[in-house]
Amino acid sequence: CSDGGSSDLSSGINAEYGGAETPPIMIRFVVCVAILAVSGALGAEIEACDCWSARCNWCTDVRCAVEVPNFATTGITMASKLNRKTSNTVVLFNSAGKELGTINWNLRSVIMTGGCISKYIYMDAKVSPVDLTEWTLRMGNDRVIIDILGKEAMNTGLYEECASHFADIGFVAFTNIECDTTVTYDGESSILGSLFGSNACAACDE
Repeated sequence: CSDGGSSDLSSGINAEYGGAETPPIMIRFVVCVAILAVSGALGAEIEACDCWSARCNWCTDVRCAVEVPNFATTGITMASKLNRKTSNTVVLFNSAGKELGTINWNLRSVIMTGGCISKYIYMDAKVSPVDLTEWTLRMGNDRVIIDILGKEAMNTGLYEECASHFADIGFVAFTNIECDTTVTYDGESSILGSLFGSNACAACDE
């Protein structure tokens, strides 16, 4: 954080409290910790990378993916248009970068492919079909959880073969997405691949 203005701030505090000395470095420390805590919690948004391109090796190159070391707890947060027809497709990789399958979901159903084919139906959420809606996908501990606008919309267990196949998820990528879809990342629980957001991603079709 900047040191600018620290002497004026400390002088004002000293005057208010009868000249008692307040170390400027302590003031700066408290302010900096508060700023970092807020910015770290919020993360940053970037246009999602559609991995269906030659440079992304048709959704098999994790450089076009997001690393998610704690996918079972923090998951991945995105913003896209949600409806009952168009699916959001998330490609799942293990921590070694091997593709495991996909999870395709919309407000009508959740379908998983890869080591198993499972379909889940859950209650519709009340969202605008034309606006971007924030949602979070988490998967681990034998469960799939989807939050919509900060509220849990689905929490269901996986069949045994599915749970085993998807037990180790380390990267996620995205395809079949609209141009204005975004993903939130913070550099710790979600780390962008080196090609994510570059011209390696599939061309945006307006």
